Amino acid sequence: MRDVSVNDLIRELPDWYLRLICEHDYDTERMFFERGQRREVLFVSCDGIVKKKELMKMMKDILSTLEEHYGNPVDMEYTINFRKDGAFTVNILQCRPMSVWQSAASQDIPSIEEDKIFFKVNQTFMGNSAKLNIDVVVWIDSKKYHGYAYNQKSSICSIVSKINKYYEGKNKKLMLVSPGRIGTSSPDLGVPVVFSDISNFKILCEYADTEIGFVPELSYGSHMFQDIVETEMFYVAAMDTEQSGTEIFNKEFFKNEVSVLQHIASDAESFADIIKVYEFDVSKSLNLFADFKKRTVICGISS
Repeated sequence: MRDVSVNDLIRELPDWYLRLICEHDYDTERMFFERGQRREVLFVSCDGIVKKKELMKMMKDILSTLEEHYGNPVDMEYTINFRKDGAFTVNILQCRPMSVWQSAASQDIPSIEEDKIFFKVNQTFMGNSAKLNIDVVVWIDSKKYHGYAYNQKSSICSIVSKINKYYEGKNKKLMLVSPGRIGTSSPDLGVPVVFSDISNFKILCEYADTEIGFVPELSYGSHMFQDIVETEMFYVAAMDTEQSGTEIFNKEFFKNEVSVLQHIASDAESFADIIKVYEFDVSKSLNLFADFKKRTVICGISS
């Protein structure tokens, strides 16, 4: 597999196909003409495809039929093969129902002393109103992760996966706190886990470190997003400023806690500075309260 420039590809396509996917940039062509140059300038818009009424009706009927049978809107991957005579064939590669969070009743958010709050966030979360007792927090340090060798960053994912497997079936609510984008394909933007690495987590918290360049941004078009929605994981983004919706995010919140990573993965000693695993119980209860209607979520130690 290799990348091919659109400009190189256009030169190889027949005229009938170009009419389907390309448009002329007449303003630019006119500018060249006024300079004494005749130049064809094309850009890809797929306007010819969108204008095929029969195709658009077919796609609408397909999606409506799938939605009716699944009981939810459906995410669909497909291909369309066109012929010179105007005929086309649609192939459905896969589809999956898109569960969506519905507006829920309000949840009372208790008053928690500021020094006992891990984060308080407005707007930047996804999930219903909730009260969740958090048993385990997996913390990934942004600066230590950033400084780790690029070609070895994927090994961080294997440790997260071992933690995920360790707590499977233990009836514990896990929260992953990770810099940047969870599930990104680029280790420079966040931790490139796949969903199977975090399938037993109940809460995902992406946090910002703009000094390094980590910025939360859950990809709504990704399979990771669909898995998060379908398994009813709670997602929250902790940003750097109150203007971006984060009133409090205490990165030193766990500094006095003892990590149990070594008890979970004995071979993870070299990652002890990057990944911390903190366990909580009834003697020190860590809770998350979310009010869907007020668009506020708070996580901290409450009595």
